Amino acid sequence: MLEQDFYDSPLWYYTLFSKPLSYWIGHVYAIKIDHEHKTIKVIDGIKWGGELSYFPIKPQMILPLLLSLED
Repeated sequence: MLEQDFYDSPLWYYTLFSKPLSYWIGHVYAIKIDHEHKTIKVIDGIKWGGELSYFPIKPQMILPLLLSLED
């Protein structure tokens, strides 16, 4: 059972005059592990996050974006 105060993403408190950060961006990649050849291959990825603006009450979402091998 999870704790009542468990969050799977960062949680910060901020006010109009005090911001601990301006944005938070996360990356996650799907990978394929080949145990026989001892290699890891990146298949695909996604980027997401949030941005703290001065006047909105809640953070603004950074739209999820698919990542390629070049990213």
